[in-house]
Amino acid sequence: MNEPTKHDDVIDSRDLIEYIDELVSERDELREAVSDSGTVKEREQAEAALAEWDAENMEELESVEAFADECENYADDWRHGATLIAESYFTDYAEQLAEDIGAVESCAPWPLSCIDWDAAADDLKQDFTAVTWDGCTFYVR
Repeated sequence: MNEPTKHDDVIDSRDLIEYIDELVSERDELREAVSDSGTVKEREQAEAALAEWDAENMEELESVEAFADECENYADDWRHGATLIAESYFTDYAEQLAEDIGAVESCAPWPLSCIDWDAAADDLKQDFTAVTWDGCTFYVR
């Protein structure tokens, strides 16, 4: 799996869910190692490993979980695959969608060269909800 980041153009909700699950699993394994440690030395090593993980990953986990929770409120198909489109990519997304649904032909130079794709994207945004992940806006529906 590619780790989704706030800098991606498009994110599939299933990748975000899988990423969260991986982070939670890593953290839970380290917590379990602390509980299962037999000697004082083993416990200290396990606690140090957990503290290191927390320092490196807890902020990321909390950020991704908060973002996913907010997105899930707006996407009926969240668990089955909702698409999150970065604001910086939305115009390109609108153009590709228009071609995919047959609204325009990608091989025709006209009227494609005359279409205001920024305006088309703005109209399309009416069907989406903006959600922010650490300062980066994504659109989901």
